[in-house]
Amino acid sequence: MDTDSTPHSDALTRLADRDGCRRALDACVSCSRGGEVVGLVVVKLKRLRDINLELGYDLGDALIAEIASRLKSCLRPTDILARTGSTEFAVILPALPGTGVPLLAAQKFLRRCIEPFKFHDRRVKPSLSFAVSACPQDATTAELLLRHSDVALRQACRTGREIVSFSECESSEDRPDIQMERAFEAAIKQSDLVLHFQPKVDLDTGFVTGLEALSRWSTDDGQSVPPDRFIRLAERNGLILPLTLWSLDAALRECQSWQSTLPGVSVAVNLSASLLAEPELADIVRQALTLWDVPAELLTLEITESAVMSHVESSLDALRRLRKLGVRLALDDFGTGYSSLAYLKKLPVDELKIDRIFVADMLSNDEDRCIVQAVIDLARNFELTVVSEGPEDEATLDALSLMGCAQAQGYAVGRPMPAEAIIGWLASSRWEIGAGLSRAAST
Repeated sequence: MDTDSTPHSDALTRLADRDGCRRALDACVSCSRGGEVVGLVVVKLKRLRDINLELGYDLGDALIAEIASRLKSCLRPTDILARTGSTEFAVILPALPGTGVPLLAAQKFLRRCIEPFKFHDRRVKPSLSFAVSACPQDATTAELLLRHSDVALRQACRTGREIVSFSECESSEDRPDIQMERAFEAAIKQSDLVLHFQPKVDLDTGFVTGLEALSRWSTDDGQSVPPDRFIRLAERNGLILPLTLWSLDAALRECQSWQSTLPGVSVAVNLSASLLAEPELADIVRQALTLWDVPAELLTLEITESAVMSHVESSLDALRRLRKLGVRLALDDFGTGYSSLAYLKKLPVDELKIDRIFVADMLSNDEDRCIVQAVIDLARNFELTVVSEGPEDEATLDALSLMGCAQAQGYAVGRPMPAEAIIGWLASSRWEIGAGLSRAAST
C-alpha cells in the first residue's frame, strides 16, 4: 500500500500521519486471514529536542527525513510506514507467517537506523527505541494494538532498552496502566462518569454567566482518579472522542433541565486538541444540540491555546465550522501557548481565559499582574470577553474588577460541584441568576 498519496500525510516526510496509520492498520487487521500475523513496530527518535536546540532545526528535520528513508529501504512492497508523531514512526507489517517475525523486523530496522548520519559537517548517531506488538497475539483490533505499542514504547524509553515487545510488559509495572485504561473505557461505555460544574460570574453585575462542565471518575473500589490522569489515558488510547461525546451529551442534558429554574444558564465543555482534526466535529455538536433542544448560544466550547497553536490552519477550519453553528468559542489557558497576535486576530473566538498561573499570585507578583492587565487590554482591543481563571480570594476578585476584567472563574467564586448542588450554592452565595446570563450568552 502506497501511503505517499494518502490525504492524511505528514508535510515533512510525505508519509501517512497517525490517523492514516490507524485506518491502514484497521484495514490490515480486518483483512488478515486465519494463521496470518499483522505486526506493528513503533519507532521513537530520542533526543530530537536536544539536537534541534544544539545543532539547529534544519539538522533535526534532515534526521527525521533520513530515518524515514532508512525505514523505507527495509520494507516489503506490502508494508506501510507512517509518521505518527513529531518523533515517532509506525511500521505496519501485514500477512506475516509467524509471531516472531515482527521482532526480527524491528532488529533489522534498528541495525539500519542507528548507523551514523552526516549532515554537512555534522555527524550524528541516532538514538532510537522500538516497540513491537502483533495481532492476534497481543490484540485483536487496530486500536488496542496501537495502545499496546504505546505501553511497550514507554517501557523501552524508561528502561533504556532498544527493543521491547508488548508481551514482555504483561507482568511489568505498566500493567496497572493497562488495567486502568480498560476500566476507564468501560466507565465511558456504561456512563459511570459524573460531571461537576464550576460557575463563572460577571464581576460588574454579579450575575452568573455560565457553568463549566468538568468530568470526574472514580474506580469501582471508590478511588478518585485525577482528571489530568484519565484525560491523558483518553488522549493516548483513542478514548478522547468517546469521552467528549459523553461529556457533551451529559452537559447539554443538564443545561436543558436547568432552564426552568436557571433560565438562560449556559454550559461550557472542553474540547481536546486531537478533536480539532475530527472532520465530523461540527456535525456531532449540532446533533447533540438538536437532541437536547438547547440553543447553540447556550453552549461554549473551550479549546486550549496550545492546542490551537500546534495546528493553526486546521484548527482555524474546525473553529470556523463550529462558529457557524452559533456556539460560543473560548480560548482556554491563554498566556501559556505563545499565540502570535496575527493568528489571534484570525481566530473566530469569543472569549479569552487567562491561565490561573498568572492570576493566582498577581497581588504579590508584579510581572503576573502586568501580564493579566495586558491580556485584559488585549481582549478589549479584539472585542473579546476576558475571563480570569483561578482567583482564590475576594481581594483578587476586587483587583480583577478594577483592572477591567469582565468575568472570573475560581474558588473565590465557587468550587466545582454536582449539578444538584448548584441551587443550594446560589442561595448561599452573593452571586445571582438574572438577565446577565442572556446578555453573556449573546455578546
